[in-house]
Amino acid sequence: MLRTILIMSLAVACQGKSDGTDTSSVSGDGGSVSDGGSSDGGASDGGASDGGASDGGATDDTGNMDGDGDGWTTDVDCDDTDPSVHPEADELCNGVDDDCDGEVDEDATDATTWYTDNDNDGYGDDATAVTACDPPSEHAVSEGGDCDDTDPAYHPGATEDDCTDPNDYNCDGSTGYAVAVGVAACEDCDDADPTAFPGGTEVCDEVDNDCDGSVDEEATDATTWYEDADGDGYGNPAISTAACEQPTGTVADDTDCDDADASVNPGATEVCNEVDDDCDG
Repeated sequence: MLRTILIMSLAVACQGKSDGTDTSSVSGDGGSVSDGGSSDGGASDGGASDGGASDGGATDDTGNMDGDGDGWTTDVDCDDTDPSVHPEADELCNGVDDDCDGEVDEDATDATTWYTDNDNDGYGDDATAVTACDPPSEHAVSEGGDCDDTDPAYHPGATEDDCTDPNDYNCDGSTGYAVAVGVAACEDCDDADPTAFPGGTEVCDEVDNDCDGSVDEEATDATTWYEDADGDGYGNPAISTAACEQPTGTVADDTDCDDADASVNPGATEVCNEVDDDCDG
């Protein structure tokens, strides 16, 4: 029996050497034999595992990363987690250094223009204008145009209802009286036109020169038009009207001696009919 077991062990050993199997560990009862090789989940072949380094964002040739994908890498991007922040961004009033110049909210594109309001009427002096995100002082307002910032009665939109007061309270450039004609601005129908004022001379210019609510009526340079009842182009001197525009049924001529007969007018041919056909008398 012992000889039989010895023969079997030698046979196994010879077979292991022929196929490259390490038989150095053989169980005494002829059991399992380890191959001494690496297991399926054993040592790697030197390659990286599937769970290797992540991409984490693009990098440039120097290894600087652009984590927020705004086209600017960490060597110049002062906040690589915010794509709206980079060296070419517009600076906004948001408490952030948007353009990465080391300053916050300077020269912001959405900044407000502030004016100093010394008389607290809600309007400031244009000469004190400052552009900033926040009010530069407790007297700063966002409305300018105050023509007298020492008196709260003067500001854009102020009431001017006293025609005896020549002061320009509403800062519109009018001093209450039109210097050229001496008429109170609040009585003037067009204070921007020196030819229009109460008592002005009405002329044919499509302007209410005398401020009576009518345009070109009784204009001093109006044309006199004559009725042409027979339509022969010659008017009746006895019926006329003065107007800037020609009224229907009228002409500027007044030489018709019979406006009821179109054959009778200064241009007609005289014939033997006992009628003054050509109106020559």
